[in-house]
Amino acid sequence: MTQPNLLELAKQGDAQAIASLINRQLQPKGITAKVALKDACR
Repeated sequence: MTQPNLLELAKQGDAQAIASLINRQLQPKGITAKVALKDACR
């Protein structure tokens, strides 16, 4: 997935896209984020 598409998906509330963007920033620090929808809420 390309970054512009990933960013657009994140803006639309796509949990996996948000996780990917967060993890790009955190992985160099040894941190990994996990995301999950709760009761199908967005």
